[in-house]
Amino acid sequence: MNKSSRHAPNALSLSVAIALLCGAPVATAQSTATAEGNEVEVIVVSARKKEERIVDVPIAITAFDAEQIESLGLQSILDLPAVTPGFVYEKFAGLPGRFDNSPRFRGISVNSLAPSRQTASIFVDGIFVSNGVQGIGLEDVERVEIIKGPQSAYFGRLTFGGAVNYVTSTPGDEFRAKISTTAADRSDFRVQGSVEGPIIQDKLSARLSASYHDHAGHFRAASTGDELGQERTSALGATFYFTPTENLDVRIRGYYFENDDGAPSYAFSGLNDHNCGPFGTGSDTTVCGAVPINAPDLNVPVSAGLANAISNLPALNGGNLLETGLARESTRLSAQFNYDVPNSNLTVSGLFGVNDEEVNILRDADDTGDLAFQSFAGRTFEDSSAELRLSGLARNDRLRWSIGVNSFNQEFTSNGDFIVPALGFLDFGGSNPGIEDISTLGIFGSLSYDLTDEVTLTLEGRRQTDEVLDDADITDNEAGTTTEFTNFLPRAILEWQVMDEALLYFSYSEGNLPGGFNGEVDALTPEQLAQLRGIESGAGPTFAEEKLENFEAGWKQTFHGGDGVATFALFHMDRSNQTFRRADLVDDPNQPQGFQQIDYFINAGKSTVNGFELETSYQFNSIFALSGQVAYIDSQYEVFNSGVHNELFGVESAAGKTAERFPEWAGSLSGIFNGSINTSMDWFARADWFYQGKRFGDEGNLVFADAGSQINVRAGIQTDRYRAELFVRNLTDDDTPTAINRFRDLSFATPLFDFSTFGYQVGLRDRRQVGLRFSLTL
Repeated sequence: MNKSSRHAPNALSLSVAIALLCGAPVATAQSTATAEGNEVEVIVVSARKKEERIVDVPIAITAFDAEQIESLGLQSILDLPAVTPGFVYEKFAGLPGRFDNSPRFRGISVNSLAPSRQTASIFVDGIFVSNGVQGIGLEDVERVEIIKGPQSAYFGRLTFGGAVNYVTSTPGDEFRAKISTTAADRSDFRVQGSVEGPIIQDKLSARLSASYHDHAGHFRAASTGDELGQERTSALGATFYFTPTENLDVRIRGYYFENDDGAPSYAFSGLNDHNCGPFGTGSDTTVCGAVPINAPDLNVPVSAGLANAISNLPALNGGNLLETGLARESTRLSAQFNYDVPNSNLTVSGLFGVNDEEVNILRDADDTGDLAFQSFAGRTFEDSSAELRLSGLARNDRLRWSIGVNSFNQEFTSNGDFIVPALGFLDFGGSNPGIEDISTLGIFGSLSYDLTDEVTLTLEGRRQTDEVLDDADITDNEAGTTTEFTNFLPRAILEWQVMDEALLYFSYSEGNLPGGFNGEVDALTPEQLAQLRGIESGAGPTFAEEKLENFEAGWKQTFHGGDGVATFALFHMDRSNQTFRRADLVDDPNQPQGFQQIDYFINAGKSTVNGFELETSYQFNSIFALSGQVAYIDSQYEVFNSGVHNELFGVESAAGKTAERFPEWAGSLSGIFNGSINTSMDWFARADWFYQGKRFGDEGNLVFADAGSQINVRAGIQTDRYRAELFVRNLTDDDTPTAINRFRDLSFATPLFDFSTFGYQVGLRDRRQVGLRFSLTL
């Protein structure tokens, strides 16, 4: 069925035009004028393990190719949510900085620092990335695909809400070299270069790349003037592409990067900012309304005594970090192959990958200028992935099928501790390392059949088994606990080519978020467990899986002879057996304070999510194009017994409340101008407006981060060999928060070991920045 020559109806063209003229913040970042005329370029993606035009893929997906990444000035995954409806990736998840970040889709998240509990994942060339994706820049990326909704049927583990796949550049058969530099005020500097070309003509080619980025902090600690927010990243990459025969291609890639960060930039709003309460008969208070943005104030210098105390505590990765900040080293190796079986319609494909990462962090745990608490943590990730897939065609190509098997193994080791300088650098909480070992085996397949020339039915499924070993202390010579989870994860898609270049689809998919262990509960004495269950009857050493059902309808089309493209997705999701994190205190005479805090999960919730996503682009003429996106996400708890809610309102049920840390509305609008100066030189200019609605800080829905917007502008000239660009990021110097996270107030505003008072960590938006970027291609 040929889908390349269809044209759009006037009805939808009119509706999109109205949306644009009304100034609605609609969005897509998938349009540029082609060299031949005014048509919008339509990206080819591989989200379903095969190459398809994005307008022909019956799933919700946003994609950016290398040209658009450069045009938008995208530098890392942190820039993608602004131009991707329904996607959130914040500067921090549970801890500030680049330590434990994870992506989230469509209001689906979980309050956990454990990488095995993230609801969405990042992949590089189809290989799972355990951690540290902020250290992976976009300079070596051919395409980024952001895929929304459960993707378990194709990508497997931890794609409960969606997935992001980086497709890296493949070496070409012609010599090509490129170097680019960026310099901006606030001492921001970036340089990156690559060279590629043939080693054996038409058989073997290679690509080498390197980059360095020094992002200076935009803020300083209020009491000391120390810099906050400095991030350094160094990276090296090598890719080899081997085509020994016309039927076989092999791609091998290695990538290494380092992060060397200072103290992160964020603000804290604690007890001193509480402006409502007490609630009920208790003494609990909180912040109501927009969270205040205080001047950031952290203890950055580390005294000799504190450094000595930290160095004597158990350590991972060759020693604890003795300077405030973060240090990471990451090595990633992967291989892929495709083999077309001669004289058949069969293709055999495979991918293999190994990742090894070490990261340490030392931070001011009270989030203020007080010297109340410090904390350190270390993490080590070792994982391997393997996949083998057989695909084929039958019945005159009307039937397309694929079957495969994949395995994933991860060993995650971590430790951490709190230190109380006020009591002579006393540490507590247990710094001995623990380990989580995960083994996943999945068998998957898909069957797609053209029922008619216009209607196609696709059935997909994955049977997946997760075996999880948890050992909270690997130094005590006691065996860990093992459990197993098995699931079948289906997806069904009915697509209808309503008319030329207009696709309507309906889909149903399921995702699972594997269960796990509550190691701190498992380590309790019978008396302590009874005390904990008196507080929360659902407390136990394990928690079960979650399930997500996604119902989606979508429309995709190009119109006006290719001048425009629009995609629309309407969805409803049911999340059941939902896990929520609790933190309660039990008596412990072995602790200096006489008690210990127990962090654990319970399966006590149910949520529903309703929303839509719209992306559109239109090339008005050879000079001007307009693109935009908008997302509406209504994520609400139906069943959730919350200790936070009980403190505030005297009842545990938070039913009807909006899920935290996800905006109800988000969108962007971009105006793009291009023209010619002469036959060899072009000019360009663009303005991008990004909007993010308010986000609640917790399920109480009393405190929120204010809605905000940012404007970026850039302009320059380019030829076939060079590009020079002047840019301004955050033109209006908007200072609304980029994130909000509920965290205990550990400052001296509260008694030293009083863990019952909460505040909020607030992500700070980088200030206005002016810079110049220059690139040269040979």
